[in-house]
Amino acid sequence: MKKFTLAAVCLLCLAGCQNDNKKAGWSKARTEMEAQAQVCLKDARAALERADYTTARAKVEEIRSQYNLALNAREEAILFMDSVDMRQATQELQRVNQLIHTQPENQDSLKAAADELSQKIKFYLRKLEHDKKNRQEH
Repeated sequence: MKKFTLAAVCLLCLAGCQNDNKKAGWSKARTEMEAQAQVCLKDARAALERADYTTARAKVEEIRSQYNLALNAREEAILFMDSVDMRQATQELQRVNQLIHTQPENQDSLKAAADELSQKIKFYLRKLEHDKKNRQEH
């Protein structure tokens, strides 16, 4: 009976050591992915400053598809994507407002587009606030 108990304790200790090693491996992988994803976020922010929305979105998509363990970077990417969408809608609204003044013959359709873009901006503002409130640290 003592041999069985001793063997069971040894097996539990061995299993515990293997779990710690696995967690350490995941922690290292996660740390590496977080660092790589942060580089992608930096590139995405630079693209947004250039008003290169396609590249900014592509970088966020890269984070989503390639860095599944980078949980904090993925949370930041959600907020960032809201900002990209809002900034693009704002830029489009400015362009439409300029066209309203320069193309009076298309004023009705341009005003409808401006109203739609205004609603889009309001939506992204609310979404950004919601996502900020519900952001989690991992």
